[in-house]
Amino acid sequence: MSSARRGSASRSVGAAERLRRWVQWMAGRLGGASRTERRLRRDLIAGLMGDEAAADRLIAYERRRAPRASAEEHVRSALHRLQRDRR
Repeated sequence: MSSARRGSASRSVGAAERLRRWVQWMAGRLGGASRTERRLRRDLIAGLMGDEAAADRLIAYERRRAPRASAEEHVRSALHRLQRDRR
């Protein structure tokens, strides 16, 4: 492959990465998780020693228990349940 083609490919990968980051940033700004929800989720993951899959399972459990509650309340409930169970 010529050097011109390699440079073009690396630029497109960089552009794709920039686009992905921009989309994530916009999702957070335009109605993604609230700041409080993100903080609670970070605390939950920290309480699980970094196990994001376990955090997702706990949040899903809370979502099944209270389907009409907000996403923030699901995370808050999962964190509360984890802390209570560890006492």
